[in-house]
Amino acid sequence: MSPYRRNVLVGAVVLGAMVILGWMLIQFGGRIVSPFAPATIPVRFVSDRADGISNGSPVVYRGVTVGRVERVTRDVDQLRILIDAALDKQPPLPGNVRAIIRSQGLVGAGALIVLELTDAQPAGTLQPGQTIPTEWVGLDLLPPEFAELATELRLTARQFRESNLVAHVDEQIAKVGRLVDSLQQIADDQQLRDDLKTSLASLRRTTEKADRIATNLERFSTDVNELTRDTSRAIVDISRQTSDRLQQASKLLDQFQAIAEKINKGQGTAGAIVNDPRLYESLVLTARELNATILDLRRLLEQWEQEGVSLKMK
Repeated sequence: MSPYRRNVLVGAVVLGAMVILGWMLIQFGGRIVSPFAPATIPVRFVSDRADGISNGSPVVYRGVTVGRVERVTRDVDQLRILIDAALDKQPPLPGNVRAIIRSQGLVGAGALIVLELTDAQPAGTLQPGQTIPTEWVGLDLLPPEFAELATELRLTARQFRESNLVAHVDEQIAKVGRLVDSLQQIADDQQLRDDLKTSLASLRRTTEKADRIATNLERFSTDVNELTRDTSRAIVDISRQTSDRLQQASKLLDQFQAIAEKINKGQGTAGAIVNDPRLYESLVLTARELNATILDLRRLLEQWEQEGVSLKMK
């Protein structure tokens, strides 16, 4: 065998051996070093898409790699992507986490899975076989608010198109134009301008009269206020005098009440006159005697008249 053929054969054998070694490293490399690797726990990420995620993609928590992706498959519903990964067991990861898939660069197609807390503080412990909800955000160069703003702007533009707002605005502008033309025609009418001037002059005179009326009303209001104050003072004086008279009448009634009580009790001359029955009887007898005397005088006068005796009384 010539040296040339021997060298080619040796090179082919070495190249084949290197290919076989590479394939063996890929297939069994992880199993070979697994006895010496840290303990891990299996978890599953569920997302609607997994651009840039492949076997070996890193899983990061607060900037630290905590695991690797082992397999990426589609769910049976053909809508979700199932990502199986192995995460470090020690130190344990918190249980209240969610995941986002973020691209690693503008040019490269690689991506990583980032774990984030769902609450302000870590809680619980991530369990083996736990399913973690995942969201794909891509490059994530802009804050999420920009994406929400873009969505709202897109929806607003769609509403504008569906509501035919541009045509409506054009129609309103045309109406405004016609209104301006009408106003221009009115402004060009000389008779109308003269009428407006006359109306303004009348309005000015009316305003001046209204000012004078307002001044007179203010004066009248002042006079009414003064009259009201005088009337109030007079009413107060009359009320005071009436109160004094009522007090005097009350005192007089108290005196009459005291006199009546004294008379009822028989005190004083009037009480004796009212309450002594003998005086009453004496008065009755005196009245009877006076009546008898008057009758005797009347009969005497009649007798004298019959006898012709005339009496002249001066």
